[in-house]
Amino acid sequence: MQPQVLNTALCNELPDDPRKFLLEHIRKLQSNSDYKSIFGESDLHGLFTLYDTTGRGVITPAQFQAAMADIGAAGYAKDIKENIKEDHFVRLALEALDKRLAEIRGQ
Repeated sequence: MQPQVLNTALCNELPDDPRKFLLEHIRKLQSNSDYKSIFGESDLHGLFTLYDTTGRGVITPAQFQAAMADIGAAGYAKDIKENIKEDHFVRLALEALDKRLAEIRGQ
């Protein structure tokens, strides 16, 4: 499932509470056994770019934690003490998302 699908559903439905609508939609998707994550590697690379405000190819630990919160994986992310490069960020984000999904599914 790609974020564009969620955007399309949101635009088509025009719910009174968009946040609640999206959360319910995501929960339904997550209950599907074929569901992996709404965030793919390209999405995570894009997210990294948003936080790499200096364009140096690294983000700070605070930016890392904020990015994890943005994808709903704040409690699943490692405690990072040093600046982090893009490929490492993507790998850690995917690991955190996998852990979160396993918990949601009760595994």
